[in-house]
Amino acid sequence: MTINFDKEKIDQWAQELERLASEIKNRLDEENFVQVLSSLAAIPPLHQTLIENCLAASKDDETKDLDETPIGLYL
Repeated sequence: MTINFDKEKIDQWAQELERLASEIKNRLDEENFVQVLSSLAAIPPLHQTLIENCLAASKDDETKDLDETPIGLYL
């Protein structure tokens, strides 16, 4: 069964999350704490977007036949 989600967009959002994490680390290393706060503020909207898209994809996944799910895979 095919799950309806835009993998390319989700990948881009995940890459942005990685970029923000790297940016935060660099800003912490430079002790630019106001800039760290700015980077941290960008995470919640991105996090929410990822959650919404993954939830939408998981709802599509709920319609899969249980026989299609291999035993031992829970995620």
